[in-house]
Amino acid sequence: MTLNFEIAHNACIQNQFYYLAIIKALAKNDYIIGQWNMNANITKRKEQPNLPINAKLYYQTALDLGLPVHFYSDEHCMQVKLENKYYYFKGSITPLNLRSDSFVSDNKAVMNKLLKDVGIPVANAALVSREDFNKSTWGIGNLKFPLVAKPTSFTFGGMDVLCNIKNYELLEKHLAFCFEMHEFVSVEEFHGGLRSYRALLLDNKVIGLLERIPARVFGDGVHNISELMAIENERRKPYIGKVSIDELSVNEEYAIRMEELGITLETVPKKGETVMLCYCSNALWGGTMEALDISLICEENIDLICRAAKRLNLKLVGFDLACEDISKPIEQPGSTGIIIESNSNPDISIHENPLYGEANRVSLKIFESILKRHPKLYAKLWWKHFK
Repeated sequence: MTLNFEIAHNACIQNQFYYLAIIKALAKNDYIIGQWNMNANITKRKEQPNLPINAKLYYQTALDLGLPVHFYSDEHCMQVKLENKYYYFKGSITPLNLRSDSFVSDNKAVMNKLLKDVGIPVANAALVSREDFNKSTWGIGNLKFPLVAKPTSFTFGGMDVLCNIKNYELLEKHLAFCFEMHEFVSVEEFHGGLRSYRALLLDNKVIGLLERIPARVFGDGVHNISELMAIENERRKPYIGKVSIDELSVNEEYAIRMEELGITLETVPKKGETVMLCYCSNALWGGTMEALDISLICEENIDLICRAAKRLNLKLVGFDLACEDISKPIEQPGSTGIIIESNSNPDISIHENPLYGEANRVSLKIFESILKRHPKLYAKLWWKHFK
């Protein structure tokens, strides 16, 4: 039975603790719903159409919260009606960010310049256009090798990115490849030897934190690299379809990395030896995500990404960061840490279904951010789950 707001309101007044909790959440941008154990009273999983992973997660959370939801399966678009307001989700796209802000911030070259202009640490970069490349008038200024080259826009999962480019010959070869499909490529100084993190920020609060680890295999003293990759791919199979990952598969970056290590696919690593097979930590290249407690990120780094989100005008954003340790300030003297890029339509599956670590159902907090625009409905929903 759905209680009306007056009943819920009166009940809350009778219990001052819960009433004040709601007021605090609305006034101080805290999360109550995001802390609920939804698995304790979860909606029966409905048969879902063939949806993208993030669409499934948002859809199920909307159902679990009892929200009125309609799915347009042809477009993978979900409509949620709250009072007289409609909110739309499509895949990983939410109604929290303006499309224009997303378009600007997801352009790697523009994001880099916007953050650099306000003193936020990013990689030194140069923009190369297809037109200049074809005219042989392109250049990279004073950038120092090694470099990373990546299309500025419309890429997903590290597509067409190449790290640790050590000379002009390889850079020119990769640019020629990119310009078959892309108009602009961002060339940046490569910050190797650092750990990679994804921090998910919502309304200036970190709601998710991961360490992103490049593709790797674990030596057993028996199997060679190729066989160990096959073993790792078998281990990953149960996660495919639940989280945005793919198999380990040799590509140009794998080849560069193995040449650097002096190994081949036939090399047999020692027992207990961990072999990192590439530089890019993207899960679609065979990378791994380990969920971390959000308390690990220091206040200075939270302030840093909040400033970055403000500059990009984003309410919800996933920042990729490279640094020695996320618990230490990136902006401290001697640090080489940087913000790599922003994701205005962040993948939530990597938080909700990580390969390692505790699952973090961030979609609850994302819906809560929207629900708090409707205080009466927010109170009713709160009462429904706590009564």
